[in-house]
Amino acid sequence: MRPAPLTADGRCRNLTANAEFGIYRLTFGSGAYLARSGRASIYPEISIAFNCDGEAHYHLPLLLSDNSYTTYRGS
Repeated sequence: MRPAPLTADGRCRNLTANAEFGIYRLTFGSGAYLARSGRASIYPEISIAFNCDGEAHYHLPLLLSDNSYTTYRGS
């Protein structure tokens, strides 16, 4: 597993090119991220598994607070 290159606003614009059909998983180090701000969380990491058809653009936002999160398929 490798860390993704992030922009200043936390986006990963070029994770991979030409992804093949399959199931992928994004794992976020949410506990370490919040700890850097002096905050604690019950979620040390958050994983999002999703189906990829190999052809579409994927915008998968993760909205995070100290002890909750949500994600969705964006545009």
